[in-house]
Amino acid sequence: MTVDASDRERLLDARIDKLTQALMYVAGELWTARDRQAVLERILIEGQTIAPGSVDSHRPDAALAEALTAERETFVARILDYLAPDN
Repeated sequence: MTVDASDRERLLDARIDKLTQALMYVAGELWTARDRQAVLERILIEGQTIAPGSVDSHRPDAALAEALTAERETFVARILDYLAPDN
């Protein structure tokens, strides 16, 4: 079986798509860990007891929510800049 240039290009595009999907999945998991860490730090700063489910049930105040939103937007922008630079 021979593979011509257009077949190779389609295979490469499919691999790049899969790699991009994997990267975005890992980035999402990393962001989740960063978000949870920020909440955990806030709980500790506030002197609250860490108990099972306390991170999941914690509701950030407006300042933390705003800070996390800004960090998330920067995080996503950096990833997208690497994937699709303006050059």
